[in-house]
Amino acid sequence: MVTVVDDARRLVPRTDAILADPRLAAAEIRLGRPLVRDAVRRAQQRARDGEIGPDEVAAAAVTALP
Repeated sequence: MVTVVDDARRLVPRTDAILADPRLAAAEIRLGRPLVRDAVRRAQQRARDGEIGPDEVAAAAVTALP
């Protein structure tokens, strides 16, 4: 049986899964968890809004960091 996702927002990865990305884990050591977590949440929102794909969330968060 194939499950159809009615709401594409459900495809957005969880925060803890994104924070486990090695690039973001390294950034967390350098910049601190609050800054990195905020970048992740902004990227997740962009995915929910359809600006980026769910598979682009981690990369978008990395790009948003100083």
